[in-house]
Amino acid sequence: MEQVFKIRMHVPLGYRDGTLSFSKNSKQNIDGILCLFQNETPFTGKLTSDGEITFSGQMVTLTRTFTYQAQGWVDGTKIRLNVAGDRNSFTIIGEEVTL
Repeated sequence: MEQVFKIRMHVPLGYRDGTLSFSKNSKQNIDGILCLFQNETPFTGKLTSDGEITFSGQMVTLTRTFTYQAQGWVDGTKIRLNVAGDRNSFTIIGEEVTL
């Protein structure tokens, strides 16, 4: 089952809106797509049964591409993540949407 979240990431120049979607298999592994800065990038990670989520991928912004690690919580229909890249860290919050 795919989950899709409308997200907002706080960056030094304000906020960036996008989406985050993923599917989870029986072993708690997730595969997903992060849509931010008009780019879609894949990620892989884990989502535990108690809602702890961790994943990593590459983020493509308007000026550069960098590898990141994300960790946080999925609580019902809400998601909150701390994202750490090579030079910066960001907070992402979001809410699940139905398509």
